[in-house]
Amino acid sequence: MAQNESSAADNAKMYHDPSIGDLCIRTSDGVEFHVEKRRIADASSVFSDMISFPQVPSEGPNSLADGKPVVSVSEASATWENLLAILLPPNDPDLTLEDIGDLLEAGKKYALHESFFVSMKYRLWNSRFLENNPLYVYALACGHGFRSVAQEAARYSLQIPVLVLAEPSKLPAFRLLSGVAIYHLLDFRKHCANAAVARVRVKHGARYPWIGRGHIIKGCSDPLCSPSVTIFV
Repeated sequence: MAQNESSAADNAKMYHDPSIGDLCIRTSDGVEFHVEKRRIADASSVFSDMISFPQVPSEGPNSLADGKPVVSVSEASATWENLLAILLPPNDPDLTLEDIGDLLEAGKKYALHESFFVSMKYRLWNSRFLENNPLYVYALACGHGFRSVAQEAARYSLQIPVLVLAEPSKLPAFRLLSGVAIYHLLDFRKHCANAAVARVRVKHGARYPWIGRGHIIKGCSDPLCSPSVTIFV
């Protein structure tokens, strides 16, 4: 991991070097990344189309940087730092869920190639994310068509009490979810409850220590309690 972090840091420094590349990408916070047009065009259909058009000379202090054309983007430098670390050349930066969300939005905006989204999908399918913030994973997966990840996140979300789900203001991930996605998640929980009621009869006051979170999330193979019963994306 340390080697990957060192490599990513070296590449980040390289893209800040004005002596390389023939295109300058200027972020919303004023940071400039110097890249080769051909390489960014290979990764992004939007940049490919942009670069293929004849370049009309532009006047003004912000039109050129070190003699290169400037493309101003709306994302912050942190997003482009991660984006370039993944795309040019491939690296393995340590990403948070928020980073992945920002990268997915940028990937959609700039029409990045399918391999980028496959990479993001498998980064989401991470036990650390699923255990610590299943609703955020579910929201990102639903928003970007990652059906299998959404199904897995729905299973992990069973650890969240239903009363907490009734107060969406306490769950920031809810702002990312469509009404349809919320409906399917609650419908899945209903299927799980019905399956549990159909299979288990608990005597009043009895305790069953074997009924733990892990069994419910990972061990349930009942078809009535499967996320595939509902459509998540």
